Amino acid sequence: MNESQALQAPQIRQRSLTVVDLRRSERWFREAFSLRPAGGRRTREAVCWWLVNGAPAARLELRQAALPLSPLMAASDVEPLTVAVWDFDAALARLAVLGTPATARGHVPSRCASTCSPDGLRVELVEELQAITLRLDPHWEPVADVDARAAAKGQRPATDTHTVRLQVLLNASPERAWEHIADHAGMAAWLGVQQATLSRAGSPDRNGLGAERTLVDAVIGTVVEQVVDWQPGCSYRYRIVAGSPFRYHLGELRLRPQGAQTELLVTIRFRPRWPGTGGVLKLVLGFKLRAALGKLKALIEAH
Repeated sequence: MNESQALQAPQIRQRSLTVVDLRRSERWFREAFSLRPAGGRRTREAVCWWLVNGAPAARLELRQAALPLSPLMAASDVEPLTVAVWDFDAALARLAVLGTPATARGHVPSRCASTCSPDGLRVELVEELQAITLRLDPHWEPVADVDARAAAKGQRPATDTHTVRLQVLLNASPERAWEHIADHAGMAAWLGVQQATLSRAGSPDRNGLGAERTLVDAVIGTVVEQVVDWQPGCSYRYRIVAGSPFRYHLGELRLRPQGAQTELLVTIRFRPRWPGTGGVLKLVLGFKLRAALGKLKALIEAH
């Protein structure tokens, strides 16, 4: 972009938030506060999606890093986002459905409430007798809206291009299955890697949120994975933070009771580092994952 283009581009105010799972965070903001998709952009470092509503010339940017190089940021280190809401009770109901309930404080028509986004960001709701709007504060920075055409069309770059999804039915209780899939240090027994260690403990659960496991593989070398979502006894999500062969990667292991059995669903979403290699990587991942789940099933059912 040259200087003349910068001068001609309309100025808007933007708040940029770094998230772990762009799809999940975008859905939360969209459904909780009726924000509208407004395009996005991709750089070598990140994929960004934009959301707008109400406030003139204001845009919320959700930014997902392609190759995360830093630990999860504590929610207390990020300034809260404020959203003015006219239908306060409806907003509280939507937040409850999304699993992030908020308790109202104060009296009509000037109530307020607090909740947390899927990434732990504190979001403040304030009641106002007007449409939902993003309330601007000093943390909203002026930027040149050089992507107005893409935003008008609602175009958004995809975060991932390939998905591997496999499931296995275990003759065991969810509790027994969880003991094995949540044991990072014990993964070498079934994952097909030479070594697996818990290199960084999570909090408050050692294997939980923020925990990092280091896997040593004979082919791809050393990979470090970080737990970014932890639902004890049910599911967890993880991302690769070092040694990644992908441009973007997010995995999930989820347990579902099926009568006397338990279904384990494993989902891996990724974007290849090199264009054109996604199909081959998907085949290789599927093959290795299928073999790993076979070993895991035998291990769990043997106990």
